[in-house]
Amino acid sequence: MKPLYFLAISLLCGTSLWAQNLVPNPSFEQITDCNLYFDQIDKVKFWKGYHFTPDAFHACAESPFLRTPSNTFDVQSPATGKGYIGILTYHWEFDNELVGAKLLSPVKAGKKYEIKLKVSRAAAHARYATNHLGILFSNQPEKAYNDRKYHWLVTEVIEESDVWHEIKAIISPEQDFAYIVIGNFFPDKENTIRKMESGSFDAAYYFIDDVSVLQVADDTPLSEVQKPAPSEAQPYKTPTSRKTEKKPTQTTSTEQNGSNRSLISLSGTVYDAETKQPLAAEIQYYIPDTKLKDSYDADYRTGQFAFTGIEQKDFMLEISARNYYAITQKIQVNSFERIRKDFYLQPLRAGQQIPLKEVLFEKGNTDFDPEAFPELNRLVQILKDNPKMKIETGGYTDNPDHQDLAKARAEAVKKYLVEIGKISPERISTQSYYKTQPRKNEGSAAEDNLPMERVEFKILN
Repeated sequence: MKPLYFLAISLLCGTSLWAQNLVPNPSFEQITDCNLYFDQIDKVKFWKGYHFTPDAFHACAESPFLRTPSNTFDVQSPATGKGYIGILTYHWEFDNELVGAKLLSPVKAGKKYEIKLKVSRAAAHARYATNHLGILFSNQPEKAYNDRKYHWLVTEVIEESDVWHEIKAIISPEQDFAYIVIGNFFPDKENTIRKMESGSFDAAYYFIDDVSVLQVADDTPLSEVQKPAPSEAQPYKTPTSRKTEKKPTQTTSTEQNGSNRSLISLSGTVYDAETKQPLAAEIQYYIPDTKLKDSYDADYRTGQFAFTGIEQKDFMLEISARNYYAITQKIQVNSFERIRKDFYLQPLRAGQQIPLKEVLFEKGNTDFDPEAFPELNRLVQILKDNPKMKIETGGYTDNPDHQDLAKARAEAVKKYLVEIGKISPERISTQSYYKTQPRKNEGSAAEDNLPMERVEFKILN
């Protein structure tokens, strides 16, 4: 299974003020011994199962059933280090599992904290996926089962099995709490339990890694806590003879203030446009003219990324990598729950020709479309970051009558770089090109054609 950081977007996440992670043994590296077997979460230092029988996995495990990266549940490399843990969020016969730890110091009422963890579905073992994976701060963790209380809740179904899905949020607890608990806090009938194509058991099972709780600045905006999502039709009637279930209790303050707006997710891979090899990259997500913005890294091994918890409104992605030309793309959102989008970045090297895809003009003249300026500014920054780089701006057309216009547009780009960007004019030459053959769009998974009338820049040295 290929690892991926599936990034659960909690908007407006802040920068931590204090480096200390309040979660002990956050990536489950410390175990008491390597003689691991099922149901032995107690061998992970500081961690405990608060309901039913969570499992521990480690590279040193003597049993191949509990080893990383390959074990009886699936093949998944740890997000960090050598270990992770696993829990049931659904089982046709047995209870869901809850796992947690006593924090190194309690979270304080009214303070703000960034909570994070990574989750990956074990698809080889379990044929179902669920929503409602949650995080709860508590002083009585053993009472959390089916109690419907949480401080953060993933309302989307986590289907992906080749991912490390990063859950990330800013929360403020309503009182001091000493423990963190992770799991599904809802009875089966209130969850969405979705049948998947793989798996051999009637269950939903998830690996967990890299749990952190960091205090952040008091002015950091809070993430909007989601209300439980309405459940889909269940795959079949769940037996209740061996299940225990509590009656609904009074909701926490976070539940009462929650939102039940529909959310979507986006995933994809970043590639080198020439070699088509996966590429480590930074993904920036934002909604223009709002404060909604966040930044994450695509997985350095696979180039894969994913976001969940995205509001159903159009947003922007900027994808960048060291020594590559960054690209920005507007993502238009419709009613689909999931969007897949791959990106191809052009390397910055001598001889490379890179189209300025967002540098568009008013029809028949050299006036920039307003959406051109972010990309022009990006090119300014590249030239400032590489003070010895020289480029040629080239205007392209397939109309022989538009060659002068193509040259004028190339000149317009140079003028912007010189007058607005303060780039030396000696570093920029201009040219026009009359081309009747279309050029493939290297930044497109579909490899469609670039517009015939466009401006590109070529790195000369």
